[in-house]
Amino acid sequence: MQSNWRVNLFYPRSWHIVSYPRSGNHLVRAIIEAHSNRPTEGCVGATRDKPIYKNASNASGVIEIKSSEPIGYKSHSLHEIHERSRTAGDEELGMVLITRSPAAAISSHVARILTNKRKYPWLTKRSKMRVVQDEIDKYLSLVFRYVAHSENSKIHARYEDLISKEEREHTVNSITARLAISSELQDLDAVFSLAKDSQRSIGNRGAELKQEIAERVQERLSYDDVERYLKE
Repeated sequence: MQSNWRVNLFYPRSWHIVSYPRSGNHLVRAIIEAHSNRPTEGCVGATRDKPIYKNASNASGVIEIKSSEPIGYKSHSLHEIHERSRTAGDEELGMVLITRSPAAAISSHVARILTNKRKYPWLTKRSKMRVVQDEIDKYLSLVFRYVAHSENSKIHARYEDLISKEEREHTVNSITARLAISSELQDLDAVFSLAKDSQRSIGNRGAELKQEIAERVQERLSYDDVERYLKE
């Protein structure tokens, strides 16, 4: 019975790598590149969002690329998903969705938005609430897009499982098995370190603001809500 399941399962050649910002997309791209020896591409039009292996932090060759054909395309929005699907033509792209606690992900991203003094020279309660609600809607739009995707060509991974010492090996194995790429376990410590070193950090920018936003998000959208939507 297991062998029949594998025969009937569809393995796309390339995948959408989808997440709300600050949810582990960069890390998953590093994992996929390291196991597939193929590059991933950044968001549509983001010229500085290059394949992970091209970052200076990969100087030691932790990620080795043997084919120039991209295996994955990063997306943070429905527009980017649709654009990648359009340019793929007849090719059906699979979908990897990475989720992180809405309160953690949205507060981290919104803090970056609201601490931009050029765009928000001053903050009001109303402006903060408007941005938070807009970002909750964007988060959920990706969840519902994943739910609507073809059942036999998608996989969901939680950021929290990827960074857990107890869960990360199992989670990485699940991703590589679903993408039909090498199951030979890479040096995950090296891959994770590379991903962290090659990504910009906001540090403690807006720590109090992040806490305030996290509380607002938690009132409106919990991780339990997200998990329930994914099962519908």
